[in-house]
Amino acid sequence: MAISKPKNIAVSKLDFDLENYRLDVPANDQPDALRLIMDKHGDTVLGLARHIARHGSLNPAESLIVIQDGTRYTVLEGNRRLAALRLLQNSKLAPADKQVAFARAAKGFVRIPSISCVIADSREEAYVWIQLKHSGQGSGEGAVRWGANGVRNFATRSQGKVTYVQGIIHMLQTLYSDDVDLQAMIDVVRHGDQLTNLERILQDTAVRQRLGIVWNSTYVSLEYSATTLAPFFQRLFTLLTTERPDGSASWSRAWATAKERKTWLADQSDVLPPVDDALDEPIVIAPPAQDGKSNDSQGKADKPKPGSSGSRSRKPSAKKLDTEGMRAHEDYPLPVRKLFDEIRDIDYENFPYLTLDGMRTLIEKTIKSYARLQGDRVMGKRRGQPDPEAFAQFGDCIAWMDDHCSAHPGIRHHKATLSRLRNQSGKWPASAELFNGSNHNDVLTIDAALVKASWELMHPLLQDLLKRGSDAPAD
Repeated sequence: MAISKPKNIAVSKLDFDLENYRLDVPANDQPDALRLIMDKHGDTVLGLARHIARHGSLNPAESLIVIQDGTRYTVLEGNRRLAALRLLQNSKLAPADKQVAFARAAKGFVRIPSISCVIADSREEAYVWIQLKHSGQGSGEGAVRWGANGVRNFATRSQGKVTYVQGIIHMLQTLYSDDVDLQAMIDVVRHGDQLTNLERILQDTAVRQRLGIVWNSTYVSLEYSATTLAPFFQRLFTLLTTERPDGSASWSRAWATAKERKTWLADQSDVLPPVDDALDEPIVIAPPAQDGKSNDSQGKADKPKPGSSGSRSRKPSAKKLDTEGMRAHEDYPLPVRKLFDEIRDIDYENFPYLTLDGMRTLIEKTIKSYARLQGDRVMGKRRGQPDPEAFAQFGDCIAWMDDHCSAHPGIRHHKATLSRLRNQSGKWPASAELFNGSNHNDVLTIDAALVKASWELMHPLLQDLLKRGSDAPAD
């Protein structure tokens, strides 16, 4: 017998492979093997543990590959999965900086006593199948990766979702339908290898904010006109469809990190829209329906009636933030009201990073809009000094609110909250450091408990801001 049929083996009888190919050095014993796995793959093991806890199971399509050693079994393929299970069952075995995260992930987790395994006669026999899994598609014998387009098509067809980049491409095709050259470049990128790079740059928070793009599954909105944004998109697609100065065709390395994307964005200042050119009423475009057609004949989303967005209250459930009693005043622009709707409906337990990013964006846009309604403006800083041309970030918005709240009786009692929001302690939920850190891809562990705590701290302030509109100074 070479490889057995799948059979369930008790987790308690499984051992880590001390010669695990994922490790740089052999492990001395079982505790050392777990330590080495966590040192090198700790973040991915935590992510895997959260997925297992959420779904109550390992991937049923993949069995572990083991060899028998007396009454026990050594795991040759599946050591990360075994590590995730062990740490869900006992978070104290995790590194000190991840024990709390594993304990939170394990809340409500029902212990899995046994898992599906196949037994190989020898390491050599197992390695045939392990290599097949991890060495790529080969001539077709290995797993054939979907690629970027395949992933997006799966999300659209199986889950009824239009991905961000699909929505943006549809928006560009709608806005620039008469620009033959730009449409040709969009088509090349859409069907080529550069689609991932387009997604990487346009999903960056700093880029989206600077371009005034707001997206959810029901609309794309722009704070600047198509004419104002045209130079930027023409340059972006020209770059994506031509070789770089070093002769390579890919921008993946130049845009690999948030810092690199921010540097690149700063270099495009000559084609970025002037900050003061924002539209009074944003352009709103519906994404394509699943059949590829627009959601209506004009490709425009229905604009909500004034005051209608966010006017409903929703009692909190296990996965929804508490928005009871909150509504967005009709004086606020559509992006703020739409963002509030998105926050109301998001599943923060399954999407904590996305929720935190949405919360930060909602706070920023609410405060900026609030300032405009009072005839003022939140200014960003350049070299430490206020600059009307600089983009106002989260910290600038909180600082403006903190400095001006005494002039507004309805919100001055939030002074203490604003001061703490303004501080630079990432350990305090809803601090500026926490939001900015998550925005710039710092190594942060954002979980549902932290998101909920941050929301609870800022909820009263945001509720008062949203309901006051242009009459905010009046009590």
